[in-house]
Amino acid sequence: MTEEVTPPVVEPVVETVVEPVDLDANPPDGTVGKSHEGFQAKADEPAAVVEPVVEPAAEVAPPPAEPKEDGHDAAVWGDTGTESGNSVLGMLQESGISPADAKAILFDGINSGDPSQIDMEALTAKVGKNAANIIMTGAKNFIAEKTAHNATAITAVHEAAGSKENWDTAVTWARANIPEADLAEYRPMIDKGGAASRFAVAEIMAKYNADESNSTLAPSTPRAEGTSTSAPASTAITRAEYVKQLELAHKRRASPKELAVIQANRNAGRKQGI
Repeated sequence: MTEEVTPPVVEPVVETVVEPVDLDANPPDGTVGKSHEGFQAKADEPAAVVEPVVEPAAEVAPPPAEPKEDGHDAAVWGDTGTESGNSVLGMLQESGISPADAKAILFDGINSGDPSQIDMEALTAKVGKNAANIIMTGAKNFIAEKTAHNATAITAVHEAAGSKENWDTAVTWARANIPEADLAEYRPMIDKGGAASRFAVAEIMAKYNADESNSTLAPSTPRAEGTSTSAPASTAITRAEYVKQLELAHKRRASPKELAVIQANRNAGRKQGI
């Protein structure tokens, strides 16, 4: 009996085909191929553009405001016309007290020239002890300076009028008989002192003596216009020009005739309303 032999099963061999790789071609995954010529982007897709990141500009704070030369806001606190007086106003402003409260506490004492009338207790309650002491010291210095200036100015006025009695008499008459516009010009000249003060006093005395109902008062300085025998030609000038020309004339010791011309020019300016 013949034995059947089963042939072995032979698995078919599948050949693997290895395709050559083109190093210059762009791979199918979209990356960039490499060759001796360098990197090449896919022809149908532009290279990605990276936008730069711009940081927002930092905010720059404005420069601090420069302090005022006189140390205080003159539009709110006013101007005393002196360094010592304005320094007191500056200290009051820095203390935080209101202008209304400062006036209520300090005005009477400063206006009268008597520091004892300043309410120190109320001032301390508003600004504190240290600030109150500093302000009080400044106020006393200002009062002393103002008192000395006024004394000098008053002495000069009395001398120009001939005496205190002459001046008192002329002033009483002037308040009732000289136009306020004219008095407004004389006041700052008298306060300033010097040649301008003497001239203003001479003007008032001359107007007083020109009134026939008054007894003549003899000032120490004759009125310039009285020395002129003829009316000078006049060119209208403003009050500011009048004061400036008058000061310059006195500095160069101008003649009475020159002073008369300046006065005539100012009179013409008044008539024109300037």
